[in-house]
Amino acid sequence: MISRHTVQSAATQAADVGRTRTRSSGRPASVRAAFSLWLLALTTGVLETMLGITGELIGPEGAMTVGAILAAAGLRVVVTVVFVALALLMRDAWNWARVCLAVLLGGVGLLTMVADPIGDLASGASVAAAFGTAGPLGGLFAVVRLVHLLAVPAAVIAMFLPSANAYFRRG
Repeated sequence: MISRHTVQSAATQAADVGRTRTRSSGRPASVRAAFSLWLLALTTGVLETMLGITGELIGPEGAMTVGAILAAAGLRVVVTVVFVALALLMRDAWNWARVCLAVLLGGVGLLTMVADPIGDLASGASVAAAFGTAGPLGGLFAVVRLVHLLAVPAAVIAMFLPSANAYFRRG
């Protein structure tokens, strides 16, 4: 006869196995860190867009039209959704997603964040104007951009550490 204690013990053991599997899902710390850093980078990208739009709305220039504001916001939503999906796939050991993140965000995305400001500086613009930090929300924008600029290369590096490489080979 199966006692109540045996059933409870078996249920407890099954729950413990499930928790252990979830907690130590085989993802190395480097992959978990890369995933978190990508989420941080994407979040700061959203914040930059929001700050840029807000700055346009409250600033004296007001150069953006409603259509341009909606386009910027819409593009940011699409980009964020696509790259969160890629980050989730990367976290689950899909190597092609890791490569896409490295090339598209770590390469092209990072280049777009620094190429225009460098060009502006070369043309004689001030540092504040080149990096979008002039204006009513400039200081906050600068902090958010700095976090963004640090998170992206850190995420790329974390995705290609030896423990991550082994994880993707197994995946």
